Amino acid sequence: MTSTMERRLSQYLDFADVSTVLQPGASDRSGSSPTDQMRQAGGVAQATSERIDTMLSFLRRFQHQVRYEDLLVPSQHSLYSTRRKGESFGSGLVVNAIRQQDLTSGQLHALGQFRMHQCLLWGWYDPAYALTWRIKTDPALITTPAETIHVLVGTPEGFVMSYICMEPAHPTFDTMDAQGAVTTDSSVLTVRGEQWRGKDNTPFSRAPLMRLLWPRPMRLSDTARPRFLTEYEMFGSQVFTTLPGLARLRVDQVREISVLLRNQVISGASRSGATAVVEALSAMIHLILANRRRIRAIIGHSDREAYRLLTDLDLPVLYAPHASQIPDSFTGGQFETPKGGLWSRAMDVPGRFWPFVIAADDLVSYSSYAAWLEQLLAGTPKAITQELRMLRRRSPKEHLPKTFLPRDEVVDRTETQRQWSIHVH
Repeated sequence: MTSTMERRLSQYLDFADVSTVLQPGASDRSGSSPTDQMRQAGGVAQATSERIDTMLSFLRRFQHQVRYEDLLVPSQHSLYSTRRKGESFGSGLVVNAIRQQDLTSGQLHALGQFRMHQCLLWGWYDPAYALTWRIKTDPALITTPAETIHVLVGTPEGFVMSYICMEPAHPTFDTMDAQGAVTTDSSVLTVRGEQWRGKDNTPFSRAPLMRLLWPRPMRLSDTARPRFLTEYEMFGSQVFTTLPGLARLRVDQVREISVLLRNQVISGASRSGATAVVEALSAMIHLILANRRRIRAIIGHSDREAYRLLTDLDLPVLYAPHASQIPDSFTGGQFETPKGGLWSRAMDVPGRFWPFVIAADDLVSYSSYAAWLEQLLAGTPKAITQELRMLRRRSPKEHLPKTFLPRDEVVDRTETQRQWSIHVH
């Protein structure tokens, strides 16, 4: 990355006239996004809107040229890494998985920049809000737990092509007042309906205190427990407990796919782009199988594109397509999230996302498929494309989810099947 490119990037993220058009907090008051307000205001706002479009175009060019070598170079802290053969013998891709706590400050900055740019280019974040507050790296990384696993796939030169973020529950998302309302007071902790504060109301680490006050392991069925982003930002804490087998799991045995993306500058029809996303998912499966006693389930929320991808790969996934999303859950509803108004209004479209769950035991049952996928990805680009195309066309699918489907003698299977399905229509 050249210093010239960095300076130009800073210029695009430092518009003085944005603040004259949009006052902080305007999104919360008017109900429309900062971008919508500027487009409707005319005059200077229209000029600012055009500059936002220019900025997004620049970010696209920047992401074409920038290289994040440090994120893709394996180290002693890598949980999983591989490098495929290059040229005509293989895809030449590099895969590296590393925990949040093992990232250097330089790696953390690079990852935050990559995530921020990609979320803007995908339309997940509101560019006007980012410009107003001069946000240059993804603020979500500030609250990301230390045990979070980042899976990155790219070229040996450092061009990141796909990315997966696997997060545990957030211990900072369990704060509720005595009436059950969410509070952002970092010094408050609710345990069994009572508030607990640090000395002189100063913040404290919640995890050790929760273990002290709650001697048994916390399970998803517990009320006072850390929350996952899908619960906190979208569907509430009861959505996953409708599956009895999942509800009985300890919270620390569950991980969430909070981010799954292909670099937006790569065409969706690109052969290398599709291979990179499959590489990331294959690495995730490897990590689950290698830690199946510690990771018993993967949860998250899926949109249509992710659903097609997971279905095409014939992975054993359960969806809750009719789950009710919390109104305005992303952009200023009843929760104050770390990203707050940064979310785009498009993220609040009802029915855009559905909760999903993958059982580690199901992946173990189909471990031969994981071995086949790994062998395939070690092959030539042509062979990979042909086999993935055949896999996509295979019907009916062979790898069906079984672990979390309830037994008839335990619960009404019909009722649960109305909530959870392998299909989204």
